[in-house]
Amino acid sequence: MIFVKRLPEPKVGEMISAEKQRLKEYVQHVLTILQSDSKNGYFTNRFHHKSIAKLDKIWVQHLREQFNNKCAYCESEITHNGYGFIEHFRPVTGIKEENIEKSNDMYSFHYVWLSYDWSNLHWTCQVCNSNKANYFPVKSGRARFNQSVRYEQPLLIDPCYDRPENHIFISKTGLIIAKTEKGDYTLELLKLNRESLINERKRVIDTLRNLLDDYRLYGNANHEYYNLLRSIELLRSIENLFTHSNPYLAAKKFYLARWIYKELNSDEQLEFLTNKYNKIILSNIFGRFNTIKEFMDNIRPFTHCESDLRSSNINYKRQSIEYIEISNIRGIHFKHKFNTKDNSGAWLMLLGENGTGKTTVLQAIALALAGDWNGIKIEPKSFVPPNEEGFIRVKITDYDFPIEILFRQGNVEYHYKGHQVPTIAYGAVRLISKVGRKKTKTNNMRNLFVSNRSDYFLEHPKKLLKDKNLGKAVATVILDVLPFSEDETVDLVLKKSNVYLIRGDKEVPLDQLSSGYQNVIAITADIMRSIYETTQENGHLAEGVVLIDEIDAHLHPTWKMRIVGSLRKAFPYVQFLVTSHDPLCLRGVKSNEIAVMIENKGSIEILSDLPDPSGLRIDQILTSDLFGMNSTIDVRYDELISEYESLLASSSKIHEEDLTVLKKQLDTFNYLGATNRERLLYKVIDKYIAERKNKNQSYHEIDEVTQEKLIKLWNDYREEDE
Repeated sequence: MIFVKRLPEPKVGEMISAEKQRLKEYVQHVLTILQSDSKNGYFTNRFHHKSIAKLDKIWVQHLREQFNNKCAYCESEITHNGYGFIEHFRPVTGIKEENIEKSNDMYSFHYVWLSYDWSNLHWTCQVCNSNKANYFPVKSGRARFNQSVRYEQPLLIDPCYDRPENHIFISKTGLIIAKTEKGDYTLELLKLNRESLINERKRVIDTLRNLLDDYRLYGNANHEYYNLLRSIELLRSIENLFTHSNPYLAAKKFYLARWIYKELNSDEQLEFLTNKYNKIILSNIFGRFNTIKEFMDNIRPFTHCESDLRSSNINYKRQSIEYIEISNIRGIHFKHKFNTKDNSGAWLMLLGENGTGKTTVLQAIALALAGDWNGIKIEPKSFVPPNEEGFIRVKITDYDFPIEILFRQGNVEYHYKGHQVPTIAYGAVRLISKVGRKKTKTNNMRNLFVSNRSDYFLEHPKKLLKDKNLGKAVATVILDVLPFSEDETVDLVLKKSNVYLIRGDKEVPLDQLSSGYQNVIAITADIMRSIYETTQENGHLAEGVVLIDEIDAHLHPTWKMRIVGSLRKAFPYVQFLVTSHDPLCLRGVKSNEIAVMIENKGSIEILSDLPDPSGLRIDQILTSDLFGMNSTIDVRYDELISEYESLLASSSKIHEEDLTVLKKQLDTFNYLGATNRERLLYKVIDKYIAERKNKNQSYHEIDEVTQEKLIKLWNDYREEDE
């Protein structure tokens, strides 16, 4: 990390200007609520700031130039085609607290008023952006809502305000050492001692060291003319290493300062520092100086590693799953690795017919993460027969070893029990309790492991909203999942015994919303209840794992298409592992977040290499590898197609007569093609699909051999009229 002088704010374009006005109106709305007598029963939705990249390309370009196309924190290069992030130094969607007294602000929407503040914007790499997330530790109290942050004492280095060398030290091996408490928090939060960064810093330090060693050999002015030219060439190479656009400048500055201070004797120092050309180079690197003493004062922070670091207990560990491995749990073998580089929650959508083990996978993960099995009634033999062995492994990001449950000889062994993350699990049947229902003992797993009728019920949202502290968090996520425009301000208000939704001048009681709304609100509110009781955090800041069996249950088709996007919006850092039978629920899921479980000759297999559902119609999703249907027409025809493909995949000639009969039946609805060209093409394609299906291989892409056959056939018949 190196100091970067903040450039003036670019000219404000029309779109950013309009957003600043929208933000101003929102802030005023919140202030009105905070100052009202009814603030304990009045909640408003979060402000959703729009991407600077979409609002103004000029601001993006200025940010790139501001940080010389490098990450503001780790100094790694972000090329023009690289994936850079515009990051808010003070997060504008709320603060995740860690080992510091939690904020008492009504909404915890710090620092929303800085959403479009130029001085609050940094250009960062994906990893640093993910690590920092919504953390922003401060030593003293936070600024009040919409107040100046001038007098805050952040425990995070701002490269545009602080001098990083006063807080960190970079050794010749590339390792960063904290000098101060601020440096310690920064290193731990951003993980600036990642192995890749240490290696890269050491690489550039070694390059500089070799140049300096060569210069020391040739740099004496009394040497012959050749050596003098060589020393000038070396100095130019050294100067080029310190171009602002080069990565890891801080590491090179620390090494150069120490080299001058420790490696050169007094005569060599005098000669090196008084050389006119050297002086220009060193002034550009460390700041202007007139005397050797001034120069030594300039480089002192880079040469000394005295520490006033106080004992701290910093523990920034991500609460998410890195990978899952299940072996012989009810005969199921399952593996999945998540993308943990992104700071948003990685989903997993399990697809497959009934009986393929989707629920078993969720229950296995739940057992590993539960930590305490109180309230969960299970028999080990129901997962693994006494005469067999099996295991469940769940690796949590930032921990060295996975949680492991071993089943053998009818017994259960639990290893690394302390690594569990906040986890909530739901079965396929989720009922909303009545408002007056007596609250049962909370167990965040009970709905997935039902042992009595009460386990089916979720707390009524209205009851949760009436809880003074929990209600604030629940109201926030309810407003997040409802399908309103992000540009409008929507409120929830508690009035006596009812809860009202307010949009503009319309006021609607919450219990008069449609059943689809009620179901989504119920599960969202219950997830928030579980998170809040465990972490005391709002949903949009919390981390953890949510398991939902049949996420599509009780939902109208319009809500099935929205459910993934809505939950991602309300709980952006939470990992959801869900099952579904409905293609509508794949809207909002990425291609690497899907696993298909299929039964094949008595065993369960997992399909990979799946198509991206985002660009497919619903009927295309159904007939792809994701659902494996032959067609979306009448089931009788679907059975004919299955039989046809089975016979095609067979190499035996004894089925040719049956195949001829089937072709005639399929011809009644032109399945085999309407023209000669189509029939030839379809024949090749059908043969390919049949063979791939017979081997349980993906068939949504055609291999090169089949592709060449199709092209040849197409060319042979391109003149034929359709």
